[in-house]
Amino acid sequence: QMWYRDLLVYKSTTSTQSLIFKDDIGLIKRTALKCTYEGLNRVLSGVEEARTRIASNVNPELTIEWLLIMAKEATS
Repeated sequence: QMWYRDLLVYKSTTSTQSLIFKDDIGLIKRTALKCTYEGLNRVLSGVEEARTRIASNVNPELTIEWLLIMAKEATS
């Protein structure tokens, strides 16, 4: 979730000052060019949904698989 937060911050400001994952700046810059704000919002909402599902005893492996597929689609 924090990596996507960095992605959103960079996309909004193009500043690297407040990023947590400064080592990933190259990947963050490339990904920010491809992503929309709507896609990033879907990923962040998906993370929250995955947490809720896992807390509700949904199979964690299936939940993480769903999250990864959804994140890939949202950021492509």
